[in-house]
Amino acid sequence: IDLNSTPDCSQAGIPAYCRPEDFPPAPDVLYRNNGAGTFTDVTQDAGLTTLGRGLGAIWTDVNNDGSPDLYIANDREPNFLYRNNGDGTFTELAELHGIARNEHGDVESSMGIDTADYDNDGDFDVILTHYQAETNTLYQNDGNGVFWDVTAQSHLSEPTLLPLAWGTGFVDFDNDGWLDILFANGHLHDNIEELEEIGVYKQQNQLFRNAGDLTYTDISSISGDGMLIEKSSRGAIFGDYDNDGDLDILVTNIADTPDLLRNDTPRMHHWLGIKLVGEKSNRDGIGAKVMLQSGDVHLLREIKSGASYLSQNPHRLLIGLGTADQVDRIVVHWQNGIQDAMVNVQCNQWLTIREGEGIISD
Repeated sequence: IDLNSTPDCSQAGIPAYCRPEDFPPAPDVLYRNNGAGTFTDVTQDAGLTTLGRGLGAIWTDVNNDGSPDLYIANDREPNFLYRNNGDGTFTELAELHGIARNEHGDVESSMGIDTADYDNDGDFDVILTHYQAETNTLYQNDGNGVFWDVTAQSHLSEPTLLPLAWGTGFVDFDNDGWLDILFANGHLHDNIEELEEIGVYKQQNQLFRNAGDLTYTDISSISGDGMLIEKSSRGAIFGDYDNDGDLDILVTNIADTPDLLRNDTPRMHHWLGIKLVGEKSNRDGIGAKVMLQSGDVHLLREIKSGASYLSQNPHRLLIGLGTADQVDRIVVHWQNGIQDAMVNVQCNQWLTIREGEGIISD
């Protein structure tokens, strides 16, 4: 407005945040850990050269080739999927793999992100959160790293259209073996009620239960007082802070106290907690895949670095087993290719598994 090259924003005389389009896109940056407390910028050599407005990033193996790929959630631009070529370089393939835009071909205001095997078919799917008047988007992996927008079929379109969502996570809150989804909601503008009729600054978060048939049901209103809190939420973190065998939630909020939501779901299902200790792999087991088999049930989980929105979950896994009272087989696929297998493991306990040794404590 004042010709000083700095964007000024207002709407009818009311201060407002500038749109993403008012700022130039920037490159993502990849730092390689040198292992001595120092890092080297390898962005150019790795091929991460596309400019974008990234707000979320997550490493996950989308095509099951053993190498972690990088997915970037961009604001008002196509998202990026950098496939790991296995030699320290990456190729951007989001458009080709169906995960750059929604099913209508539209770019969205992507912010929060998580990946997990929500349909229990042995590959990692993706959930993205978006701005008001955009649905949160669920992408189903076809097993070859190609994705399909199944938001409408999963019954997530209508209930996620009006809230503005940030943090998110695939989390099995009732331990039935199917991953539910939480969305942390809250508007960007603290004066949104002055700017438009439908906008609300402080919003309730949302919890969707996985029905086990590729659909989700909004159970927010019946999930306790913690899900009725109205704040402008951002991050969402999931972990069993009280060690009682179910996953709790920590939600961060703008200009307000965080909310620690203890899970008091009635105990109807079994579970298994796993902590990995790497030896030749990284100490926390980041990037390791854990496969469990109990009867006809097969589950896949992953130790992830970063997820949700500006958040980091504990590196322990808590895996719901449904009615199974024993795990017939556990296989840990470490990042360096080593595998550890264990059989006939009792449920309802926390285990520590060390790379190359198997279970070392419970």
